[in-house]
Amino acid sequence: MMCAEVENRLDVYMDRELDPIAVNEIASHLEGCAACSSKLSQRAAFRSRLRAAARNVPGSADLRRRVRAQIGSEDRTPRAWSWRTIAVAAAIVLALGVFSWHTGQDRYIARVEDRLSPIMRVGLRDHIHCAVFRAYLFRPPSPAEMTRQLGPAYSGLLPVVEAHVPSGFRVVLAHRCSYKGRNYVHLIARGGNRLISLVITKRGESEAFERDLRAVASGSDLSVYSSDARPYNIAGFATTGFLVYLVSDLGEKPNLATLEALAPAVRRVLL
Repeated sequence: MMCAEVENRLDVYMDRELDPIAVNEIASHLEGCAACSSKLSQRAAFRSRLRAAARNVPGSADLRRRVRAQIGSEDRTPRAWSWRTIAVAAAIVLALGVFSWHTGQDRYIARVEDRLSPIMRVGLRDHIHCAVFRAYLFRPPSPAEMTRQLGPAYSGLLPVVEAHVPSGFRVVLAHRCSYKGRNYVHLIARGGNRLISLVITKRGESEAFERDLRAVASGSDLSVYSSDARPYNIAGFATTGFLVYLVSDLGEKPNLATLEALAPAVRRVLL
């Protein structure tokens, strides 16, 4: 994508009003373009200042009524507005936008995961929630920052993923995340417009791949399972305490092969 096209779409990108393909294209451009990344940072900082200003406004029962009245009044010019009123109005608009984004995201996830077994939905949801919809608004964090965000228990995953992702991919985000109340460890690698997620979550007492699926690969002490939820492929395995997933748009065989290459080192980190 060209800079002019990206710049014209930055606001809708930040509002999460684009489809996942467009989000990936813009995120890929931002990763390699310092000028567009800087403009995005400036717009995000301005929105943050608006939110901060709105938080300092004492709430009242008729706050929304007064803001709507001021917005809809024909005899008031923008010059007559106080900055505090503008901040409150902007915060309300932003809040409604976030609500709309979450609703669209949940509907998309529900549609894509419909064909999957419940245990495979666990990994897919976090990939779509974080890697596809949230993407990342700024330049990828440094390895030191990603290590800090993972925490001591999971920091060893970063070099493991960097060593085993396909050629042309690099880790752009590593952190702890959550969706619908479930916590995850999440590492994202990008190669052009393609995405790979390693998703790890604590295993529930009744959760087991073999209850719903047949293993596609088995070793002496490891069974790997795979599912297709186009355009995404999911492969997973379980340890005593964790469910581990690799989710990507690589295709079923490359996705499965990548997880099999990762599995031994990931298991050692999780012990």
